[in-house]
Amino acid sequence: MGDEDIECWMKSINNHVWWCSRNCGKDPSKLIEMWMSLSHHITENHSWHDDERFMTFKECSHQPIEPEINRRKKWLVEGSTAHSALNKIILNKRLLNDLKSLKVYHNVVLKYAPKRLEFDFP
Repeated sequence: MGDEDIECWMKSINNHVWWCSRNCGKDPSKLIEMWMSLSHHITENHSWHDDERFMTFKECSHQPIEPEINRRKKWLVEGSTAHSALNKIILNKRLLNDLKSLKVYHNVVLKYAPKRLEFDFP
């Protein structure tokens, strides 16, 4: 297990960030729980009712994964080098605090610059 195991998850991780932001209902605590759920999902664990870090979000929201797709997916082994390395990022306290701040920042920006408007990069 190495970088190649994490590399195959990069697109899914990027999608997960956006999914969390769209589906957290502007609740920073839920945003963080949804983000941290990635730690479980990547090990093929889609329910974590026994994890005390999660107050409201205790299982994946996706439909059951089709067996063929499940067989092809490179799930990480819990506690493996790749999983531990990714967990260091997912559970990083600075990142989790930034997620709270980022959500607040985006709410302020959207108040004055709605998503329907497009602005060019200076």
